[in-house]
Amino acid sequence: MKHPKYIEIAKSFERRIHSGDYAFATMPGAHKLAGEMGVSYLTARKAVKHLIDHGVVERLDTGRLQVRRKAVKTTGPMVALITPFWNFSTWHMGVRKEVAACNGKLRIVAYTHNDDPIITEALDGDFDIIFVMLPSSTPGPMLIERLKKIRRKVVVMFHDMTEYGFRTLVGAPFSELEKLIEKLIENGHKRIDCLNTQPFEREMLLRVGVWEDMLKKHSIKGKFYNYPVEPFESPIEPAYEHAKEILQQGKVDTIFSSTVDSVRGIYRASWELGLKPGVDFSVFSFGEYERAKMLTPALATIVSPDPGSTIRQMINDILSENYEKLLYRPEGAYIAWGESIKNIKDSELSHIN
Repeated sequence: MKHPKYIEIAKSFERRIHSGDYAFATMPGAHKLAGEMGVSYLTARKAVKHLIDHGVVERLDTGRLQVRRKAVKTTGPMVALITPFWNFSTWHMGVRKEVAACNGKLRIVAYTHNDDPIITEALDGDFDIIFVMLPSSTPGPMLIERLKKIRRKVVVMFHDMTEYGFRTLVGAPFSELEKLIEKLIENGHKRIDCLNTQPFEREMLLRVGVWEDMLKKHSIKGKFYNYPVEPFESPIEPAYEHAKEILQQGKVDTIFSSTVDSVRGIYRASWELGLKPGVDFSVFSFGEYERAKMLTPALATIVSPDPGSTIRQMINDILSENYEKLLYRPEGAYIAWGESIKNIKDSELSHIN
């Protein structure tokens, strides 16, 4: 038997609620609901009444509707993952998997620019835990102060913010990058240039700093080619354009690309010039192993281990109100040599680990 229209609308909103859609967004009133669903105001009002009568939502003194927390069918935590709209990695998948494993609900909140109001709306939401990829590695004081107010449930991803008292989840240590560069030098690489087309913020600054320190330590040559794009712009096309100019000079031995994304531009430029990475010159990067291993040739990079157990520990620590530890890093990072390095003498380095 077909349900009345207002019941169908009410059930649709229940499904949204159970998915965490209104954990931070305002529940629409009858007028807005009618316009959204393309029904009459009377039908929308009946749907709202049905939700109130069944204890799914409640009407506040202000007249606004609010989801009743106990109406969300979960025995675990309500978790938000605040992330740039273009970014979805194995780390995001790890958060999703671990939240599901503890019977929680995950709401992914994607922002499109650094001042997107959806960021602060999500921070104000009814969440037990908030994983956040900050819009900048050097966030403004207003955002930091806002985060401090809810620090007990915040996890900052990828950028060490422990100095502010925030739990931080980070990837592979830069010591692995030092080992990679040191091995290249040991195996006869005399010049290592660096190409960056990402916004030149703290994370990129740190990676480039490791490269600079290693060149100084071993007294080898290398030039820094820095052509950063604006936040949310693709770094691939600029990497292609500048890599083509660099490769045409004929002096390239090894290129350290600050991100794996930029390598796609380098590979395209080399193909057009009839050059082969791993044969005519070497290329390596840091992180993003799942993407790096699927390039042709497979890219040498630093691998961060599966963060699942570390994410699980963070969730347990937050829910148990354990605040002794702030910095979390999965153990077991290593170098995946791929096929993009030339003249490697040790045969064990010529394949993906």
